[in-house]
Amino acid sequence: MFDSIRKKTGLWLTRRAEKKNTRKLIHSGSFWKEIRKVVIAVPEEFHAPDDLKAFISGLKLSPGFSLYFWTTSRHIELLKHEFPGSVVLTPEDLTYNRWFLPEKSQALSRFDPETQLVIDLSMDFKLDSAYLWSCFGNAWRVGTYHFDQDQFFDVILPVRPDAGYPQRLKHIQSILNSLS
Repeated sequence: MFDSIRKKTGLWLTRRAEKKNTRKLIHSGSFWKEIRKVVIAVPEEFHAPDDLKAFISGLKLSPGFSLYFWTTSRHIELLKHEFPGSVVLTPEDLTYNRWFLPEKSQALSRFDPETQLVIDLSMDFKLDSAYLWSCFGNAWRVGTYHFDQDQFFDVILPVRPDAGYPQRLKHIQSILNSLS
């Protein structure tokens, strides 16, 4: 019983943190010039590293961009091998409080607080991920539609649940590339 109350309180705290963020308008000419730090959330069931490589190379990121991955321990070695120089973090790398939320100061010390783009590839809502994305302040957050959780994303993509990762990545890439 107490776990459900703590999870509800954690969701309330996450929504409260989200309300503090200010939004920027997309100015089509300068959108990609500002993107130098990117976080990509890779879910447990992800199985398309070659498509992810093509997706990242197809984005119009600035030369010398920093790439972070938020994933489960299952994908650590794969992502470090496929994307040398990137930072791979998992929920096990962070300390969680009693509300099932990561400690904000620790999260900001692991990720770069100046992150400009977050791409969440998961199809299900994760409270800890939503809280992390709200910690980044003005970062553009791209994710798929989740009932009643759309306030955590700036760009919400309607994706069929049965769509595979290659189709999902192509859809996200076409939307992001249309911003410039």
